[in-house]
Amino acid sequence: TGSSGINAEYGGIQLVFVKRARFKLCNLILDNCRITQTGPINEVADICSKVTECDLSHNSISDWSQVFGLLDVGKKIKFLNISNNNLGKCEELPNNNYPSLKCLILSGNQNQWDNILSLLPYFPS
Repeated sequence: TGSSGINAEYGGIQLVFVKRARFKLCNLILDNCRITQTGPINEVADICSKVTECDLSHNSISDWSQVFGLLDVGKKIKFLNISNNNLGKCEELPNNNYPSLKCLILSGNQNQWDNILSLLPYFPS
């Protein structure tokens, strides 16, 4: 069986959160796992299709496209905690809106107020 899923490094060890048949997560808590990217989008879609709450806080995500990719395939995500990552200015705005997202936690990143204001229209709820 090939592994797929979210790649992370923890204590110098490469981790892969493996997708299992008939196992669909509703809450995905991967805080403090040194995650830098979400992984191949089709594999993330398989894992996150039913996820409503996602905590990726205290990781090393620095690219907003990783966040938008997760939200593009995790269409049921209502709560997303991406606090204390390395997210700064969003260089490329998303192609989609994310109306299902009700709570977005951004504290502890390197966001300036003007960056946050530019992102708000994409989160209408």
